[in-house]
Amino acid sequence: MRLWSWGVGRLWVGLALVAGGFAPVATAGSFITPINFPAPIPVDMTRNAQAWFGERTDPVSGLYEVGLWKDGQFTAFPEGFYLGGISDDASVVSGAVFSIDWSNWPPTITNTGYLWTNGVLTPMASAGEESAFGASVSANGQVVVGTVYLSGQSTPQAFRMEGGVKTLLGTLAGDNSSYGQLVTADGSTTAGESYNTETYNKRVFIWREGVLTELPDLPGVDPYGIEDDASVLALSDDGSTVVGLGSGPEGWKLVRWVDGQIEVLWNKSITSSQFLNDVSADGKIVSVNVGGNDPNGDFYGGSMIWRKELGIRSFERYASYHHGLDLGLNPGDQLTVTTMTPDGRYFSYYVDDLNYNRRGYIAYLDPADFVVPEPSTVCLGVLGTVGLMWSARRKLAARV
Repeated sequence: MRLWSWGVGRLWVGLALVAGGFAPVATAGSFITPINFPAPIPVDMTRNAQAWFGERTDPVSGLYEVGLWKDGQFTAFPEGFYLGGISDDASVVSGAVFSIDWSNWPPTITNTGYLWTNGVLTPMASAGEESAFGASVSANGQVVVGTVYLSGQSTPQAFRMEGGVKTLLGTLAGDNSSYGQLVTADGSTTAGESYNTETYNKRVFIWREGVLTELPDLPGVDPYGIEDDASVLALSDDGSTVVGLGSGPEGWKLVRWVDGQIEVLWNKSITSSQFLNDVSADGKIVSVNVGGNDPNGDFYGGSMIWRKELGIRSFERYASYHHGLDLGLNPGDQLTVTTMTPDGRYFSYYVDDLNYNRRGYIAYLDPADFVVPEPSTVCLGVLGTVGLMWSARRKLAARV
C-alpha cells in the first residue's frame, strides 16, 4: 500500500509538470484593426507595418475602393487598381488597372501596369513594350521587379527596373519565357520563374548580379510526366531563403530553398495556392495559403504557418494556441492571412463570416513568445509518465 501511494504520488507530480508545460503563457499578441470601416481588408503592408494596401467599402458613398492606409488616412487609387508591391515608406506602389469596355462584343479587356508614386500614376510600359507589370518593390522603392510583354512577341520576360531603366533577366536554358516575382529589401536579388510554353516546364530561379541560378526541384518525375516543375511563393529580405512549391512523384509539395538547397516543409500534396505568402528575414517563419484534398475529397490547408521549431500549423492554431491570442472568430468564419512583416511579428488578415461579410485585422505575434508543446505531446507525456510509474511499481513489487 505504501509502495502504491509512492507510485501515485510520482504520477501526480508528472501530471503537474506536464500540465505546467501545456498551459499557455501570457503573450504580447494583440489586435490592431485598420481604420476606415466598414469592411477594410488589408492585402499587403510595408516591411515596418506602418502602412497597408488593401480595399474597403467607402463609409459615405458605399462604393468599393482600393487604396492605401497611412498615418491614419486612406488614399483611394483609380478604379480597377490592384496591387503588385509597396515600398517601406509607402510612397511607391506597383500595380495595374483592370478595366472592361462593354460597348463592344466581345468586351474589350484592358490590363495596364502602373507605378503609383506619391499620388502620381505612371504607366510602366515603355516604347517597344505592349505591357509591363510590377510584381514587387524594394524597401527603398528604387527597384521594381515584374514581367513585360515586348512588342511583337507572345512570350513574357522577367525584368528588373532601377532608375526607370528595365533590364531583362532572361530565361533558364531551354525555356522561352520568364516571370519576375519578388525582390529583396535592398533590390539586389530577384526570384522568379522560367517557363517553356511547349513542354509546360516551369522552374524557379534567383537573379543576382546579372546571373540566373536555377533552384533544384524535388527528385523524380511528377504525375504529369515533368522532371523539373517548381513555383516561387516568397523570398526572404536577404535573399538567402526562397519558399515555393516543388514537384515529384507524389505531386506538389511546400518547400523552401536555403542557400540553394531544397527542403520539404509539409509532406501533404498541394493542389491549390495563392500569391498571399511571406517568409521572415531569417527564413525560419513561413506564412502561406496552400491546400489540397485527401482521398475522401475533404479539403485541408488554408492559411498556414511553418516554423522551424514547430513545423506546419494553421494560422488559427498558431495564433490562438501557441500565442494565446483570442482571434474572436465565430462559428463558420473563414480566416485568410494576406502577408506578414519580415520580423514575423505582424500579420495582416481578413475574416469572412457566413453571410460573406468581411472584416480586416492586423495581429501582432512576438516570435520569441510562443508555446511549443502540443496537446498530442501532452497526452503522450501523460501516457509515458503513467507507463513509467506502472512499470516501476511492478518491478519494485516483484522484489518485495
